[in-house]
Amino acid sequence: MNPKHRMKDQKPSNKSKKGSLSEDTMSYYKRAYQNFKQETCQDPENKSIFLLNVLRQLKTEVVPVCQNQTASHYVETFLKNAEPKHLFYMWQMICSNRMEFCTDRCTSHIMHKTLLLLPSTFDADPAELHDEEEIKGNAEDNVVSDDDDDDGDGGKRKCKKKAGSKKGSASARESFLQFCEFLDDNIETFITDVYASHIVRVSLHILANKPVKDTTTTKGQKFQKDAKDFQLKIANEDENFIKWFFKISKHICALENIYSYFTHKLANPVIQVLVQLTMELDQDIGRKFCSRIIKLCGFLDIPPVDPDTALIDSSRLPDLMMNPVASYLAEELLRSCSNSAYLTWYECSFKDRLIAYAVNGVSSYVLHLVIDRCVNKGMLKVIYAELEPYIEDILALNHMGIIKSLANICQKFGCKQKKFVNSLLNAFHCSEEEKRKDFVLLLLAMKTYDIYFDSDGAGTNTVSETADNILSGSQHSSLSHPIDIHGSMLVQTLLTFSNPQIIVSSFLKLSAEILLDLACDFQGQHIMKQFFESASVSDKDKDDLLNMFYPMLLRMACSKFGSRTCQSMWPNFNIDQRVRVAGILAKQSLHLRQHWYGAFVFHNFQLQLFMNSNKRWRMSQSSKAKKRKIFADILDKNKAVTVSNEDKEEEEMKQCDEEPSIGKGQPKSKKLKSSNSGK
Repeated sequence: MNPKHRMKDQKPSNKSKKGSLSEDTMSYYKRAYQNFKQETCQDPENKSIFLLNVLRQLKTEVVPVCQNQTASHYVETFLKNAEPKHLFYMWQMICSNRMEFCTDRCTSHIMHKTLLLLPSTFDADPAELHDEEEIKGNAEDNVVSDDDDDDGDGGKRKCKKKAGSKKGSASARESFLQFCEFLDDNIETFITDVYASHIVRVSLHILANKPVKDTTTTKGQKFQKDAKDFQLKIANEDENFIKWFFKISKHICALENIYSYFTHKLANPVIQVLVQLTMELDQDIGRKFCSRIIKLCGFLDIPPVDPDTALIDSSRLPDLMMNPVASYLAEELLRSCSNSAYLTWYECSFKDRLIAYAVNGVSSYVLHLVIDRCVNKGMLKVIYAELEPYIEDILALNHMGIIKSLANICQKFGCKQKKFVNSLLNAFHCSEEEKRKDFVLLLLAMKTYDIYFDSDGAGTNTVSETADNILSGSQHSSLSHPIDIHGSMLVQTLLTFSNPQIIVSSFLKLSAEILLDLACDFQGQHIMKQFFESASVSDKDKDDLLNMFYPMLLRMACSKFGSRTCQSMWPNFNIDQRVRVAGILAKQSLHLRQHWYGAFVFHNFQLQLFMNSNKRWRMSQSSKAKKRKIFADILDKNKAVTVSNEDKEEEEMKQCDEEPSIGKGQPKSKKLKSSNSGK
């Protein structure tokens, strides 16, 4: 006998596998699924009756059916098209088996999707949610049971109450609050369970009445369709829901082993959701909650830095900052905490430790938020002074996000911009006058001058997907290295500095072919847009760059990304520049209209109107320019209101506008060993 067959024969036959269904049961739900898909295009009333009958059958075997991987998908399909009464009926079945639905692999998915749709039942008439046949059946059962009892009048009164109208039944809101009480009783177990933790998170969103933010990166049409079909429904606000939200929040914070949950990969996201939702509900309460979590994490109890330890020594860092799970919570706290809490936190956990944060692979992401949360110029000076000597070393470690964050706050406060550009020139080994013309190329490739023009790689060209193969026949780019996304974003930020003359001069010294390849690149198109949008780039410099593009406009317009570059640059042209661009492209109108990407340029530039009536074309362009200006003014006003709200908090921090105390007594640090590796 085959050994495999012998092993199968030895398995006990009396134990049924979890989620296993008989052939008849599986066949029933498969036929119901197929018929339901056909019925969806038929009469809605028939579809509703059909679905209700299926759910009544499901009630007799809800747990084993939902535990089956195939049958559970059928149930999810039923839920997509369910009405409020169907959802509530399903919810009642779930509530009868709450523990199984919270902790099982397949049933938890059904519960999760039911919860997302459940708020649509909250504002429905309770009389319409309850099944009439179920109520009649319960009433008959109660009458029979009470006839067998000898309780006298008390039993009759009880029977009358149970056999009453549908209005006496629990509403959907009451039923959900009862479920929340069940969650609260088991919160310590559930937030560490792989399936129940998701149920806790979506329940918190329902209590807060806030939509679930989809941060998943799942691919495929099926996942995208499910995300659209199962979006959290927003109901009317309920004070009881808010009370329960804060009750569960307090319970979680009061747990004895709360510190261990900060590093738990399942409990940590629950705490992050609490921070996010509390801030959305009430910013004052949210900031207090953030301060409490910061204390519970121990971030305010870090011992002072030992001056004898190396700048990159990990002993300078709190343990949670180096944990790949807890660091996400630290980032969320940095986004949400108040300015005063941030400054206190900086004093305790970040002062004299920024280099150690920068070199650590996990804590470097926390440092991004530390820099982004900089509250004033004085704070910027302290952070910049600590990081400036080691910009080249940070680039060598490929931690580009730190450099990008530094550039952003320099641009935000209009401070240290010139020093930052000079630091970049030194870091990329192009501070000499004759090398500065290649500054843009080095930034885009994120490589030093020595490596970029290395003899081994100087002659190699990268394949360009955006080159105009039809017109030029070339499949190679003039750029010897591909454009780095961090380099592209850094160049865009530098173009918004108050005096971007160094970067602009480097732009204007690029060859025409390199500029064309830059404009026809996925990353490069955004740089060209920023160049013409920037208010700090002079009109003369913009005109000089545009003059270099005139002979290549057709090639650019007939490229996938080049056509987008043309359309993004167009709104920033003055009327004279538009006339000249339109005149050049109009001469090649036949080729543009026949080209897939060129046709978009031809249509959006209104070249047909330009060729027929120059006067009407000018009027149309002027009208569109006025509309854009009006919308820009509206956006500026909204931005000003937002800034004024932020300034209310800034007024309380006036003592920090000058050089704050956190910069005093900062020990002089030795420069790290530089690396010659490619940046």
